[in-house]
Amino acid sequence: MNKKIIRQISGFTLLELLVTVTVMVFLATVGVPAFRTTIANNHIESVSNSLRNSLVTARNKAIETASRVVVSPASIGDWNGWQIDSGQVQNATGVINVFGKTSSDNEIVSIVFTEDGSLDEESLEYRIFSVCYDGDVGGIRPKAVVVSPGGLVLIKDEVQLIDLQINCPSS
Repeated sequence: MNKKIIRQISGFTLLELLVTVTVMVFLATVGVPAFRTTIANNHIESVSNSLRNSLVTARNKAIETASRVVVSPASIGDWNGWQIDSGQVQNATGVINVFGKTSSDNEIVSIVFTEDGSLDEESLEYRIFSVCYDGDVGGIRPKAVVVSPGGLVLIKDEVQLIDLQINCPSS
């Protein structure tokens, strides 16, 4: 009997390597833009949640202490940073911008919650904060943080009130 010794060769052929590299390049080409959009949308969601949480905290503090609580921009007219009374400043991150308007299209100077948790103003105007992405990535969904005259704070993808809309400047 003639015994042949079979030797196994481990490794890749050139064809296998080229197919693998081609698939990786295709996935990177398709995946990176989608990943950038996902990251931008997550940043908008994070800033929206942070602003909403600050407003809800201020409202709850007003109710608990039976006093007025003010949420104001960190610097005049710039809602990219905000603070409760004169406390710690919360900031929007990086390429996220926050714009505050009332339902009559006036700038929001501050939000004052009263002892019962409602807004201080006698007018029945809603306050809307548009949370926008300031970059060149497509498919970004801005958010709106809406404060009702009664003090209810909501995050919306669209504002369905006639007077209000998300106002993100075109880049």
